[in-house]
Amino acid sequence: MDNHGALKAIDRKRICLYTPPFPGDTTMLTTIKAAAEFGVGGVELMNFCRELKTPDFETVSFLAGEARARDLEVPVLTVSINVLADPEGAAEQLKKYAKICAALGIPFLHHTVASDYRCHEISEEEAESRFEACVPAVVDVCRFAESLGVKTLTENQGFVFNGAERLLALRERTGGKIGFVADVGNILFVDGDPAGMIRRLGGNILHAHLKDYVYTSSRQDDGFTYFSRKNRSFRDAEIGTGDIGFRNVFEAFDEEGYRGFFSLEFTNVADGNEARRVLERISY
Repeated sequence: MDNHGALKAIDRKRICLYTPPFPGDTTMLTTIKAAAEFGVGGVELMNFCRELKTPDFETVSFLAGEARARDLEVPVLTVSINVLADPEGAAEQLKKYAKICAALGIPFLHHTVASDYRCHEISEEEAESRFEACVPAVVDVCRFAESLGVKTLTENQGFVFNGAERLLALRERTGGKIGFVADVGNILFVDGDPAGMIRRLGGNILHAHLKDYVYTSSRQDDGFTYFSRKNRSFRDAEIGTGDIGFRNVFEAFDEEGYRGFFSLEFTNVADGNEARRVLERISY
């Protein structure tokens, strides 16, 4: 798919840096400094960077301050957590992050729900069971965060909490309290179409993650090859060089009136110039 040249569509100030854009780097502070250097508009703070493994107010406050001192917005705090493994414990942990968001004026708390990337091995019955096991904790967190003036978001990820139908079912179960992060790459895990997902979720999308994958014939279970629900294999690709149809993606976002941030998700970064190449493709 020829994506090059189709991506010069986003005002750079609507772009966030999410994951560290340099090989082997795991620090949020490096990401913040890079965001300022690249001239993007914000950073998405996340707990799987080195500094944010626990909900420590002083650390989040320091990082948010470093970002804001560089004229970067902090629209969202992301927590990578497996609610399925310990629903009650995860809910209490997420409530601590919600308090931090409220204290620091971060409008969105985004959290994952279940680590289930081996989609092709999960039966429909097991998927439904996992969904039901997580719902009470997700509802609890949504209500608590809302009481603090913080909006809770989750993204399409893995299999159980992926695809527009399943996400809309979750939104219904929360009484409309949860919003969505549209991850345009993760929809491949359930063999979906990114643009189609965006149109189905519509105005419920409040943040977006940009990543890219490339389909492959490899069947190696090497930790770098993913398998979809229909057992198609794909691997990480530099944003704008893989099989995600970004022209259609951005058209869908425009049609749905999306005006939020686009966070760049860098995985298995090839070299220190990857972020610059990506920004040349997708921003002005």
